[in-house]
Amino acid sequence: MIKDCIEYAKACQECQKHGSIQQIPAAELYSIIKPWPFRGWALDLIGLIHPPSSKQHKFILVAIVYFTKWVEAVPLVEVGQNEIIDFVEEHIIHRFGIPQTLSTDQETMFTGQRIKNFAASRSINMITSTPYYAQANGQVETANKIMIMLPLEINLNTLRVSRQNDLPVDDYWNAMFDELNELDSE
Repeated sequence: MIKDCIEYAKACQECQKHGSIQQIPAAELYSIIKPWPFRGWALDLIGLIHPPSSKQHKFILVAIVYFTKWVEAVPLVEVGQNEIIDFVEEHIIHRFGIPQTLSTDQETMFTGQRIKNFAASRSINMITSTPYYAQANGQVETANKIMIMLPLEINLNTLRVSRQNDLPVDDYWNAMFDELNELDSE
């Protein structure tokens, strides 16, 4: 019976077109639960940005903490394993301590041998999302959207930014203080 079903599915043109294809090996799933701040970070790369910035930056390397949603980002002219290692050392390890895990997608600059050696020498567990489900690194993807929109808002001079620039200094600080008080009351 099972053999007949398999033969029928192989012969059915619609089954071949619309059937799910599982050609990838099964991989262990990781739950992303971080009970302490700065223990788990997600890394991603935005780029190739066109046109480049005035300093010829074409990429933005973004890291986000799973627990607090804190974002660290740096613009880069070129991207390679050395730049990734420098970023992790300067912006994560020196400021927040050695993380337990770094989650990335499977881009070559994140999965190269130098990165693996660097992580192993500091006992950092490297976790990669599958290429078939890159959205698994969703928090950093969300941060990327914000990072892309910030320069647009500043450069396009939106109503909020233009109004902020027109305020006298005392009024600006009073508005900021009022906003903080509103956040505290919530």
